[in-house]
Amino acid sequence: MLQVKVRIFQPSIVRNRLKLMGAQFLGSWTEKDTYFLQPANCFLKIERTKGAASLVKMCRQGEWGLKKDIKQLKDAGRKEKELAEKLGVEKVIEKKVHSYSYGGTCIGIHSLPAIGDFLVLEGKLSAVKPILKKLGIEKPEFVSLAFSELA
Repeated sequence: MLQVKVRIFQPSIVRNRLKLMGAQFLGSWTEKDTYFLQPANCFLKIERTKGAASLVKMCRQGEWGLKKDIKQLKDAGRKEKELAEKLGVEKVIEKKVHSYSYGGTCIGIHSLPAIGDFLVLEGKLSAVKPILKKLGIEKPEFVSLAFSELA
């Protein structure tokens, strides 16, 4: 799966446009991500959301995309302790997520205090530009950094 991140400045307008174009609202929640130290161009984190946890590895792909691999965790606490001892913790970030689905693409609006708001699209690369156009984002500010690098 490919992930593309775009900085946005008016998340309420993007949410309204998603509704108008018929995107399915999946819900809102708070998410806590623990990032571990990794080599350049790759990110490893434990993502906690809605009572579940996943190990997420992302590596830069192309100019502004990230390849994302996800593994569900049964014992996130044990895995987090193991990775923290082995790799070291880079940063812990909490954010608010509003999630939508549109034409096979998962679309999230991620709001991070002191960092800003981001539109995160996960799916096929060919779907990204048409969705951005429908949302009225003519000159997207693509972000190829992990949230841990922006904080």
